Amino acid sequence: MFAGYIMLRLPYQVKYLFIEWIQREYPLKASKVINRIKQVRDGELSCSVFGERLKGTGTIARNIEQLFAVSCRKHSLDTVKVELNVTRFRRYDNLQTDLSG
Repeated sequence: MFAGYIMLRLPYQVKYLFIEWIQREYPLKASKVINRIKQVRDGELSCSVFGERLKGTGTIARNIEQLFAVSCRKHSLDTVKVELNVTRFRRYDNLQTDLSG
């Protein structure tokens, strides 16, 4: 088994849609949620920097990462190794058609 997580990103037009939705559906919680997202994204709602965009940065992002790691250990999601079996794999040669013309 395997577990992974990705920190919420709100790129491009998605951020406007999300802000509109959360303000409409959860008006009392909207600013807190938006500010939390900004706290793990260096003040922005999205980050495109490789290595930061999936995990976030800062104290809250580290706390989430640690909580996730503890939860994976607790539920043995970090120790199970899957061995792939390729005995049923068959290779077919020359099946790709010539696309050059």
